[in-house]
Amino acid sequence: MRVKPDAWWTGLVILACTLIGADLLFQPTRFSRTPAYGNLIQVFSAPTWGVLYLAVAAGFVSWMVRRKPGWWGAAVHTAAVMLIGGWLFAFIVRWRSDDSTTAVNVVSWSIYLLMTIRSSIENDGTAPRPPTATAHGDDAADPPR
Repeated sequence: MRVKPDAWWTGLVILACTLIGADLLFQPTRFSRTPAYGNLIQVFSAPTWGVLYLAVAAGFVSWMVRRKPGWWGAAVHTAAVMLIGGWLFAFIVRWRSDDSTTAVNVVSWSIYLLMTIRSSIENDGTAPRPPTATAHGDDAADPPR
C-alpha cells in the first residue's frame, strides 16, 4: 500500500483514535476515577467508548486502503467529527461549569477535531493536486521556464 503525501493528517487521526480507544478499552478504571470523564462515562462505559474509537480508527484504515473519494470517506470523517466533537463539547461544558477544571482536555480534543477536519479537507477529492515527477526523469513538478 502506497500512502499519499497528503495522508499524514489521516494517519494522525488514526493514531489518536487508536490510542484513545485502546486506553479506554484496556484501562477503564482510570477513566472512571477521573472527574473530567465522569459525564461521558455515565453515557457509555469506558470500554464501549473504546470500541467506538477503535471502530472509527478501523474505518479510517479501510478508507485509506481504498483511497477513493466518496461516501465511505465522508461517513468515516462524519463519525469521527461527531465522536470527537461530542467529547469536546462535554469537556467544554465541564470546563466552563467547574472552576477547578483546567482547559487541557478542551485543547487536546480541539486539536483532534482540527486534525479530523484537515484530513477531510485534504482528502475530499476536489482539492487540486500538484503534478508529480515520473520515474523517467520527467520534471512535471517544475514550473515552465
